[in-house]
Amino acid sequence: MKYTNKHKLPKLLEEALVANTYDISQTDQSKISITSLIEPPRIRQLKIRHWNEIEEDVSENIWRVFGGAIHQVLALAGQKGNRLMEERLSEWIGVKEITGRFDCYEEGEHKTLQDIKVTSVWNIIFKSSQKNWENQLNCYCYLMRKAGFEPDWLQIVAILRDWTSSKAKKDPKYPQIPVAIIPVEIWSIEKQRAYIGERVALHIQAEELTDDKLPECTPEEKWQDKTTWAVYKGKNKTATKVCPSEENAQKFMADYNVQYPKAILRLEKREGMARRCGEYCNMNEFCNCYQEKGGK
Repeated sequence: MKYTNKHKLPKLLEEALVANTYDISQTDQSKISITSLIEPPRIRQLKIRHWNEIEEDVSENIWRVFGGAIHQVLALAGQKGNRLMEERLSEWIGVKEITGRFDCYEEGEHKTLQDIKVTSVWNIIFKSSQKNWENQLNCYCYLMRKAGFEPDWLQIVAILRDWTSSKAKKDPKYPQIPVAIIPVEIWSIEKQRAYIGERVALHIQAEELTDDKLPECTPEEKWQDKTTWAVYKGKNKTATKVCPSEENAQKFMADYNVQYPKAILRLEKREGMARRCGEYCNMNEFCNCYQEKGGK
């Protein structure tokens, strides 16, 4: 990884933002962390193969370091009481050793396994990451079960880094405090084992493929927005109606013109964008799928 400091941050901050960064190119291929297990095989392999070519500005590490600091504070506080904090577990699945370090396990009214996330408030509002969180926590739960524990409650503790009190006062649907507690469905141990096995198989297969033959990320993994059709009235810049299909849009326009025969309507297709690919994936430079689609 090559780090830049384009914004000329102070030297102390620059050094702090690159300290303890993990060189994935040195990964023992017989091991795979849960974090890597649940990510797309294409992204993982491109990271391993091109790690020393990737360029990233130190400013992009601000929230990673902030999240790490939050975890350290909570780990120190969590040493009191009937809790296990930041414990690393592992289990062999075929030829891969699956490893994971959970955040907190506490026995009280429930045997609760918690994962701490420092994230955007929009992740809570739009639930964009919650399926991924469910997968991750159930993988941790599987390792705990194999180690002799039996969590009966899975929970995300989300600390909302961009929460604002003014929005909370105006909108009752906006999180009312800068923390969100999200219960997560707990799977059967059979489902957990099957999911992990499927992910292991995908990653093993990817290891044998060249860059351009790696499996394309799924629409869900790309954070793909759905294509919609917007109906506009006259020269209005705001859509009168946004429809999930062209057929729905045409029907709406026909019904609208029956009621308002003189209305002039126009239809605009809004292409769904793969938000992760263009905005959040620093592997897109090496990804033929992204490059062949013109960066979309």
